[in-house]
Amino acid sequence: MPEESLTLRKILDGLKNLRKSFDGEIAIQVMLLRLGSFSNAEESDAEALAEALKSIEPDHVHLYTVYRRPRLSIVKPIPKEEIERFASILTREGFKTEIYT
Repeated sequence: MPEESLTLRKILDGLKNLRKSFDGEIAIQVMLLRLGSFSNAEESDAEALAEALKSIEPDHVHLYTVYRRPRLSIVKPIPKEEIERFASILTREGFKTEIYT
């Protein structure tokens, strides 16, 4: 059960504060997947992620997909071509993006 008091806004604010106080490199890891008919690897998802990342200013963005059989059979990996399209949007927005499959 997800913690109800932990919101995306709180996570983003925490990452922004980390960026301000931490001199080292920050990498944001993103898991792209299909869950039934839902996918978080659409062009609009990449654009929304890029917008959120602008305020965090990460040094790297690492993109992953499912590579081991998940517990839920409706969870599926994203094809490499789709991950590359997703990455190209982030790269175009100025992020150093790496794909791990």
